[in-house]
Amino acid sequence: MVNLSHFSYKTLQQIKAEEFEHFFTHANGNYAPYLNHLGEVVWMTPEDAEKQHEFYDYQETGFLRLKRKLHTPRPINFDHLPEQEKELRLLIRQSLEKNYLNGSQTESSASLSGERASDINLDEIENIPITVDTYKSIFSWNKAFLAFIAVLIAAVVFGIGYGLGTRQNSFYSVDIKTNIKGAAIFVNGEKKGYADFEKKLTNLRPGEYRIELRKRGYTAKPAMINIGAGDNATNALFIAMNPVDNSGQGFLKVSANHRDAKIFIDDEFFGELENMPFLLLNEGDHVIFVEKKGFRATPQKQWVNISAGDTSEAGFTFTPVFTRKAANTGALPSLKGLITISSDAVGGDIYLNGKNTGKESDHVFTGLPFGEYRISLKREGYICVPEERSITLSANHSSEEVRFELKKEFEQAAITTNPPTARVFIDGKLYGKGGYKGMLKTGEHKLSFGDITGYKTPATRTINIIPNKPLELAIEYFPQLNLVAEVNSTGNIRTNKCEIITGFTLKNRAFASSREAGPQVVFHEKLNRYVWKMGFAFPYRNPKGNDALRINFSLPMDYQPGQDFVLRLSAAASEERYPQTSSRKTDIRIKVNGKSLKIDYTPRKLEAAGALEEKQWRIGKYLRAGLNTVEISTTDQNTTYFFIKKISFEN
Repeated sequence: MVNLSHFSYKTLQQIKAEEFEHFFTHANGNYAPYLNHLGEVVWMTPEDAEKQHEFYDYQETGFLRLKRKLHTPRPINFDHLPEQEKELRLLIRQSLEKNYLNGSQTESSASLSGERASDINLDEIENIPITVDTYKSIFSWNKAFLAFIAVLIAAVVFGIGYGLGTRQNSFYSVDIKTNIKGAAIFVNGEKKGYADFEKKLTNLRPGEYRIELRKRGYTAKPAMINIGAGDNATNALFIAMNPVDNSGQGFLKVSANHRDAKIFIDDEFFGELENMPFLLLNEGDHVIFVEKKGFRATPQKQWVNISAGDTSEAGFTFTPVFTRKAANTGALPSLKGLITISSDAVGGDIYLNGKNTGKESDHVFTGLPFGEYRISLKREGYICVPEERSITLSANHSSEEVRFELKKEFEQAAITTNPPTARVFIDGKLYGKGGYKGMLKTGEHKLSFGDITGYKTPATRTINIIPNKPLELAIEYFPQLNLVAEVNSTGNIRTNKCEIITGFTLKNRAFASSREAGPQVVFHEKLNRYVWKMGFAFPYRNPKGNDALRINFSLPMDYQPGQDFVLRLSAAASEERYPQTSSRKTDIRIKVNGKSLKIDYTPRKLEAAGALEEKQWRIGKYLRAGLNTVEISTTDQNTTYFFIKKISFEN
């Protein structure tokens, strides 16, 4: 009885490959090897292959065709095989004969008893894949031909060595110096070690060489040096390595299953993968693709976005591409191509020419006849960008990669308000009280709020619902504030939610509080009311100083600078001059939290207007959460008296 555990997996693959190749080479019928995108070989007829979209025609390279022609089949002498291998091979042959020849041949049937013939079924055999590498390994070189080639090579080498020996040996060296440690040396694009401040390359034949140094985060100056050779010459080179200013750059890491692949970025060759583990690129979008002769990369291209200081990644997988002459099967060359379809969110139903293929992204379609294809993705709750792509497969362009972006049509939104009684409106429609939690369609929406007594209603704003980014938004209603400091009808000071202090200022000095030197409360006959009278602070000093009022108030800790806040002033100037002055000039300074308001304020004259003037300024950008101060004072240029009845702040 055959026990499969007696064999290694590689040995099982080798035996199956040899038996299948032997059988299908001698079998009646147009059988040929076909390859799928996993690199597995299966024998079938061209008619069967047409029905299997995942397989394509296996085409041998010229080297393999030569090897096959010169191949000496390994004779299988069943008398000298171990009993287990002998029975396994006979069972494989009998299974193939039953399934492809409608019955066993005399040789295999006679060699197996009926009991053993049932030990392994075809399913067990089929589950052992034949890989491309295993298939190629069953062909060995003709020993006589190899002996002839060995003799020929020896003769050629001897002739060349003899010819070179008659000439004077000519070599030269290059002494490379740089300012850093660990810079990789490349000669004609080939890595030759590292220059740790200094490196000497020796035994270089006469000729011209392209020398360059590379290290991540540095640029070489000069970037590349061409040197010429002379007999026994020594060249000394210095290449400076300068740190790269990567303030507007980021890194890209490219990976693939073949380290000798070539990297191209934005259609520019950057080098081989094994020498470029990290690439320094400018910020923005870039197109990445890799290339290796005899292989196909999946995906064909990748689009990456580079951000300053960050590292992005791009990964590729290579699968072999084989060719085989159609004359081996008598069939015409295969007119089929390959389409790789991918998306940022997997699971989209793939449609080709308007029909659902039953496949989901990401997926590779092989064996597609040349022609035009309309491709789209559909997934419930998502919008596909672009809506549809059109491509054409041809002999000159047999493979194509199509990438889609699946954007969520709706996304989660959580909006809360404080106080929790506020009404929330989205695009003018009431969505809830105290907030809203649910799904919103992606895109822009207008968000507005209902009025609450005692609070300032938040301004209408635009929110942007972005796919895959749930929105969380907390809205704070700001209390309606009305701060007042005034002289009432009885001459007393009245304040509401603020504090007022009288005092004075001197040139280049801060406000100083004082009850004696500062604005005085007086009864103005013409106005028939009490007001603050402001002028100079000290009649017998030089400088005289200036009268000033300071108002202190606090704002809630959730105050955001820039909210709409208004300072209102009910005041007027007078024609009455300071003693011993000839001019009449009114100059008033207003400071908020130490910053002077840049305003052109010329108060109206009381004698001409006959009443106080109402004036207002927006000061929200000067305010802050917590304690705030506002100072109103005359200046050194002021020479007339100034009267204030009321100061207020409102939002």
